[in-house]
Amino acid sequence: MSDDAVSDDAVGEAAAPPTSRGRCHNCEAPLHGPFCSACGQRDRDPGRPLWAIIREFLVETFVLDGRLATTLRALFTRPGLLTAEFRHGRRARYTSPLRLYLAMSVLAFSSIAIRGCVDASSFDGDTPMLVRPDVQDGEIVPGADANAPSGDGWGPRLGRRITGQARRFAQLTPTEQRKRAFEGMTTHVPRMLFLAVPIFALLVELLLWRRAIRHTYVDCLVFGLHVHALWFVVVALTTILPDRIGDLLVLATMIHTTLALRRAFELSWAATWWRALLLAISYGITLAIAVSAAFLITIVSG
Repeated sequence: MSDDAVSDDAVGEAAAPPTSRGRCHNCEAPLHGPFCSACGQRDRDPGRPLWAIIREFLVETFVLDGRLATTLRALFTRPGLLTAEFRHGRRARYTSPLRLYLAMSVLAFSSIAIRGCVDASSFDGDTPMLVRPDVQDGEIVPGADANAPSGDGWGPRLGRRITGQARRFAQLTPTEQRKRAFEGMTTHVPRMLFLAVPIFALLVELLLWRRAIRHTYVDCLVFGLHVHALWFVVVALTTILPDRIGDLLVLATMIHTTLALRRAFELSWAATWWRALLLAISYGITLAIAVSAAFLITIVSG
């Protein structure tokens, strides 16, 4: 084939007639392919059926170009590589950090939900669990003053609400308590963890303060999304593995996170260990507060 023929073919492809309706649904620019050359939006039929949208989401999330497999392989076998690649602009071959986080969180909490249903089905009990089993209904607890002023501020009102909800929760049967707590925790803990990721990124940013290597808060946030995605996979695995193996996985995850911190931000070993220790302590406290808040919301909103 001559060069002139190749040129003619290229010109013919470039001048191909617009596809679909001929214009972009977003900006009305003429279409010459599956993507708009003006705004970048893909040419898709807005009236496509629901099953097509679901299939499209699953394909893009889990199998598009094999990116998820490549991403998970790098996530597990090369700690910190995903964040380092993101920082250096090499992003096309990997699943986006936010999409990876969301997919793995769905995997983790779905596994927890299935495990919770199995555990609940094997538990049988109809006797209410009391907050103070040694205290009977109507008995005054020593040291409690029933005539003490309760106050009218938001603090006392919140205290009375929490006390009332806790009392009603304590009157439920063990099966109902487990069901209520499980439903509430699976609803509120994912939200709390999502809110905790920016805090994790802020802690990393503070630990890297005044480092010679250039980085941004966005880099720390991406690192947080990658780390949490790994943790979610480990959580999912612990629901199906024996407890002893699960404990080893948790320990391995802590080491993995330390190695990821070192590679992602190009730290020396000496600069990595103490930062990883402070991060584990400070974020551990943050997670304890988040889970406690989720449990409190579960009780109050019950």
